[in-house]
Amino acid sequence: MRLYIIGILYSFILASSTAYSQKGAYNYMDQQEDTARFFVGANLGAFFANKNTAEVYSGSRNVTQFGIPTILENRFYQPTFDAYFKYPYTVEEYPFDVKYRPAFELGLHAGYNINKRIALFLDFNIAQLDVEQFFTIAIDDPTNQLVGPTLEQYALFGEENRINLNVGTQFNFFESAQSKAYVSLFVNMNDVDMRRNYIVIDETQYEIYHINDEQPDLRLGGIGYGGGAGLGYRFHLADQVLADIYYNLIYTRTNLSEKYQPYGAQHSLGIRILWAR
Repeated sequence: MRLYIIGILYSFILASSTAYSQKGAYNYMDQQEDTARFFVGANLGAFFANKNTAEVYSGSRNVTQFGIPTILENRFYQPTFDAYFKYPYTVEEYPFDVKYRPAFELGLHAGYNINKRIALFLDFNIAQLDVEQFFTIAIDDPTNQLVGPTLEQYALFGEENRINLNVGTQFNFFESAQSKAYVSLFVNMNDVDMRRNYIVIDETQYEIYHINDEQPDLRLGGIGYGGGAGLGYRFHLADQVLADIYYNLIYTRTNLSEKYQPYGAQHSLGIRILWAR
């Protein structure tokens, strides 16, 4: 499916490049010429994912049978843990309110101005999401002089790739000789892929595995759909070079597994550098 998405993008850009070579030079400031022109460029921004699927990385047995307790009970690791903790130990608490961190987003943007008011566009963006949380282990240390066990926190991490493909329309509601402001409406297709889920104890990483019956490996992921709306302000940096400050609100289904396919809002904010012709 990723190859299919990239194929759509490649075909769109190739068609745009062909049109460029056929049309000749374009001066955006010339009021007399045809306004139906192509634009293409790069997106640089931040992606803010909702927390609806972040629980997958919590390490709980409610999520995967190979969670944190399974790691602690692993017969190959157990001698190492026994020597490290010295006393009986169990998981006391899993991460609470697991969230993704804001992520850097990089992508491509291409479009075609139907007229001075309306344009069609395609957005293709990639972001790597990270989860950084802590879980608590209770150590039954009789020498700690406490009423209960010793509680120690250890780091838990999750890494996930997201691809967002947006296809839609931009409507200019303000325009001057040097700039324009627009709203956009679009449909979204997204591809989610879990990269890693692991804990760190005594500076050693231990993997948390997730079984996905639909894939041969142990990483979760899948395709989701949705739609969104956005705002943008585009202005000239040079004769054919534009800057485009944008914000997108995307309401989509995220598909990590059969159990985790929630709908929710995501946010994207950034700037584009475009070449218009």
